[in-house]
Amino acid sequence: MRVHGKAYYILDETVTRQRLQMNQVPNHLLYAIYAVSARFVVTLALELQILKSSRYTAHPNGYQAAVKLSEDYAIRARAELDIDDPSIDNLQTLLLLSVTFIAAGKGKKAYMLLCKLRMTYRLIKDS
Repeated sequence: MRVHGKAYYILDETVTRQRLQMNQVPNHLLYAIYAVSARFVVTLALELQILKSSRYTAHPNGYQAAVKLSEDYAIRARAELDIDDPSIDNLQTLLLLSVTFIAAGKGKKAYMLLCKLRMTYRLIKDS
């Protein structure tokens, strides 16, 4: 993932792919990945269409539909997330959801998730 042109590694790709193949990734984390990806995949597809590449297509209902899809996945992820369970999966989910809400212009919601992320991190660190 890139924020302001700099790479931030929230998930280890190899480990995440292995866990995905073994059905060990919790739904809330998958939904958070979908939430972040929905918006950026469409943006990439639109950029590639501008470059006249016929291999990629944007969301059939346009960019706003992709934004809505991203928000829907974020809501699902948040609903399934057990904030009382301090785990790395929960930290990753909270961080991905924060990125999603910041991209959607919902800074207050992202800030609240980051506060929860900090508390969860402290619980993991202390245990």
